[in-house]
Amino acid sequence: MNSLSLLQQHAIIMVGISGSGKTHFAEKFSSTFNIPSVDVETIAAHSADDTAASELISLLIDELLKTKQSIIIDAGSSNHKERLEFNKYLRKKGYEPLTVWVQTEYDIAKQRAIRGGKDEAFFESEFDHFDAPQPNEKPLVISGRHTYASQVKTVLKRLTATRATAASQVKIKRPGSTIRR
Repeated sequence: MNSLSLLQQHAIIMVGISGSGKTHFAEKFSSTFNIPSVDVETIAAHSADDTAASELISLLIDELLKTKQSIIIDAGSSNHKERLEFNKYLRKKGYEPLTVWVQTEYDIAKQRAIRGGKDEAFFESEFDHFDAPQPNEKPLVISGRHTYASQVKTVLKRLTATRATAASQVKIKRPGSTIRR
């Protein structure tokens, strides 16, 4: 596919614990639709400290938002308050945030995280501090055990629902009458 063409720019925010499959999905989605991707954890790992990482991430996201192109952000296990503030910021910039929560069984996620280079203590700490999306975030839940093809269909269905709703509210004028679809 060439690019993701939507009526409104979206910021797809991937959340979940290590090993859930969020990074895998974000990378494939970015590649499939040629949209920029930001991996918060990778930037943090290459930064001197948390403050530097936060500043770098903010600068990068601000620059990407200038493109007016949909983006995908692998936010890891960010907390509820941070996501709400970020969503408010994204809306102010003209983006519609979509929180995608990748859920995977504990044992499978732990195995994947350890295979990916995380130590067990890190995984346990992240799991204990994971702040699951709340109903007011209207998260889209996908399974980390499903194939990418299945996951992407679910995400695209949510993203294009906005388009279908907008199209159904268009007024068509004919001489002498107004018809609503």
